[in-house]
Amino acid sequence: MVLDNELFLYNRRRVYIKFKVVGLIPSAHFQKCRFLVEKLYASYPKIFAKPEIRNMLNLDWDEYLTKMKRRHGKPYYLLQAPVAVYLDGELLGDDRALLYYITKKYTLEVDMDAEDIAEKELIKYFTDIIQRQKRKLVYLTIAIDEHVVGSMLFVLYNDVVPITCENFFNRCTEKSQGYKGTRIHRIAKYSWVQCGGFDLQHIHMPCENYAVPHNRRGVLSMCNKRRHEDNSTQFYITLEPASWMDYNYVAFGQLIQGAEILNLIEKVSTYYESPVRKIEITNCGEFSLCPQPDEDYIAALNPPFETLFNLEIKGDDVDSILSWTGYKSGKYCLKTDLKPYLPFTRYSRMFDSYFKEIEVHQHPEAIDDIQRLELEKIAEPIEEEVEPPEKEMTVDQLREQMFAASRTFYVKHVIM
Repeated sequence: MVLDNELFLYNRRRVYIKFKVVGLIPSAHFQKCRFLVEKLYASYPKIFAKPEIRNMLNLDWDEYLTKMKRRHGKPYYLLQAPVAVYLDGELLGDDRALLYYITKKYTLEVDMDAEDIAEKELIKYFTDIIQRQKRKLVYLTIAIDEHVVGSMLFVLYNDVVPITCENFFNRCTEKSQGYKGTRIHRIAKYSWVQCGGFDLQHIHMPCENYAVPHNRRGVLSMCNKRRHEDNSTQFYITLEPASWMDYNYVAFGQLIQGAEILNLIEKVSTYYESPVRKIEITNCGEFSLCPQPDEDYIAALNPPFETLFNLEIKGDDVDSILSWTGYKSGKYCLKTDLKPYLPFTRYSRMFDSYFKEIEVHQHPEAIDDIQRLELEKIAEPIEEEVEPPEKEMTVDQLREQMFAASRTFYVKHVIM
């Protein structure tokens, strides 16, 4: 027998549907999902609970996705966008699954620009770190064999270890006795990479504290010979959690963007932990929301700096440090490559390399016509025109010509 609610002294507890959205802040897919679940909550407050939103940058997302793949397997391998949507604690899927769920039951009027929202959320994320948490952001631009591969962005915990952070920040921003031009000279596989020059002047600085643990990938930590000695020049970036370092080295920062660059560094072959390829910090400095270009940058610009940020110039015509186009076009470590981060209109482009890799591997149909033509040109074998012989050749001459042709092919296609 079903009892009517009027017979109960208290109203029955209403059960709400709850969404949880986890994903990359600069991703249009994540921002679309976030917008939709918040729109559902605003439109149907008696059906849906307030959604839980977890926004991440690419190191956090990579770690989260890897962890969930190991725990739950197949459903997370099927995600085709950097976003995971949960319905009442169960994985629903990516943005396509959410749209399918909504269109079956509800009608929503969607008026949004996902890229514009992603840009604003990214600025909001950095503003929260800089202004509310009172922390600083620094970047390290990395070149492997003189080829700029991209930048790593770190947050410094200067509210926890202020002295150590101030020293590192000064090393990143100073032109002399700084990290610019120094090498990554040691790679301990599955453990850490060691950076910083051997000729930098030591500053007497004690081991400040051990409040920040080495509990994940991408932790920044100062090197030392022993406690309170030579603690101001070289530094580590962890590749795995290393609890044994907690009370030996002072951790003071964390990688938040540029996980793919750390992956490239880790893959470089070593000889007794010394990389066989030249890995250099070609540029470093403070990441700020309103950057001021330095003299080298202004001198390398063509057209001049005053016209660079003209609204008539499209954003795609200018590369930022993390630009995919600059990396793919094969630029080398020239002055024109060492560009600081540009103002707000370019923040969403800082993550192009990460998203392009996702699109190429998971959405090959998303490649535009220009990129398709470029890929087809690369894929097409080069046919070398061979002039017909003017007269009949002897067997020895024919063998000599075939040997020369095979040697040319080997040198051009294998060695080069």
